[in-house]
Amino acid sequence: MTPRLPKYLELADRIRLDVLHGALPAGSVAPSENEVAQCYGVSRQTARRTLNELAQRGLLKRSRGQRSVVLDRVGPHRPVLYAPGQSDTALEYVPGAVYSVSAFRQETADATVAAALDLQVGAPVVHVERRARVDGAPIMLLRTWLTSRLAAMLEARDFEDRLFVQVFQRANLTIARSREALLACVADAHQARELEVAPGVPLVRVRRIGYSIADVPISLTYCDFSPRARYARSGYPRIADRLSGRGRRRASAVQKAAR
Repeated sequence: MTPRLPKYLELADRIRLDVLHGALPAGSVAPSENEVAQCYGVSRQTARRTLNELAQRGLLKRSRGQRSVVLDRVGPHRPVLYAPGQSDTALEYVPGAVYSVSAFRQETADATVAAALDLQVGAPVVHVERRARVDGAPIMLLRTWLTSRLAAMLEARDFEDRLFVQVFQRANLTIARSREALLACVADAHQARELEVAPGVPLVRVRRIGYSIADVPISLTYCDFSPRARYARSGYPRIADRLSGRGRRRASAVQKAAR
């Protein structure tokens, strides 16, 4: 039986997506404990743990007696350590998603990979490609390059005989922090085939560089979201929607008072 992810971590990742995609822009007022509790139907304690987790990851600034503030979405963020069996070095936790490995091979680092991992061009690296599906539909393509040292720590020689998420649980334990950046791209032939979209379709891409405890870059991941990637979020309440509604209600109240 797959252990469930703690509720506060699941909510923290949902809100983190809102920050990452700009629905909660840097400098804006973050949701309060009451708003998180009401929006997601959880206790105040769970809401508090959710916001504290986001603050620990560097996404919120919390001050006693003041409203929390959303920090810059591009910066050093702590990765999440998921529950065993649900762990993944993927950027996003998606409820109900099934991750599969489509490629695992040794390569030499090109200029982009070498620059991200602070290696020499041509240095040996391990390339892992994964695809996430929800209800059979592909919604994310994840391409990760690992330093050969990290791959050895994962005992990658036995990789294909192991459950991917179990192996990458161990990888997560070696990553002390990560730096993420939101990018834009259009689907090339390979992305289009893997995500079952037409070539040239705009995709949202997130780049994540993972750093070791010694602050050395050890992994580079590109996470390409299918245009249908809003799929799973459409069924869930979003704190950004609740906050925008709060703003509209306040504006309406001000207008009524002015009359």
